[in-house]
Amino acid sequence: MRLCVIMPIFNEEESIKKTAEEWLQQIRPFSDLSFVLYLIDDGSKDQTFQIISELKQNNPEVLVYSRPNKGHGASCLEGYRFATENNFDLILQLDSDGQCDPKYFKQFIEHINRGCDAVYGLRFYRKDGLVRYWVSRILSVAAWARTGVWFFDPNVPYRLFKTETISAILPKVHNITLVNVWLALYHKKNNRIHFVPIVFRDRWGGSPSVKIGGLWKWGNQFWREFGQKNLPL
Repeated sequence: MRLCVIMPIFNEEESIKKTAEEWLQQIRPFSDLSFVLYLIDDGSKDQTFQIISELKQNNPEVLVYSRPNKGHGASCLEGYRFATENNFDLILQLDSDGQCDPKYFKQFIEHINRGCDAVYGLRFYRKDGLVRYWVSRILSVAAWARTGVWFFDPNVPYRLFKTETISAILPKVHNITLVNVWLALYHKKNNRIHFVPIVFRDRWGGSPSVKIGGLWKWGNQFWREFGQKNLPL
């Protein structure tokens, strides 16, 4: 199988090298997987681009894409489109800050091999603080109220899914800020999905691009976007 690992990045000079190298070491032993690590630099203003460029030179699996800042959702969509256009069988989406522990990856692959269409991490314990835990719970309730689809942790960045599950609908998805949430709800409603309990580590450096103080703005944007009549769910 061909696997495309999508890793959106923004100002992660403190963590991206360690994160990428850890995942490369984890996936390489899987003899039945050929893969690329697609690093999407979303207009970082620090040394991130230089670091991932060096990673590309030293690791043949690494591909680098850099563009002006458009946001995390746009980076995810860029990764999805790259994977579908290049006929990858699977997409693994991860954050670039070290919070996604690769020790669970084997379980994700096992459930795909058993016939699941998508496998999501279930953050039963988070080391990044109680506030972010409750933000995720509020988002779950808001997503259910807006769409009627219940998903306990819809913005979890640790997810593996078959590319074919989104290839047909991807052209219909435009300008969704919280594309992570949309995709989780879509998979829950339309595909065979499985959850793997994970411990979500603390960041290896830097700070989250979405600040707690900006959540009201994000909440309003979410409510407006997920009310679109043409949003595929």
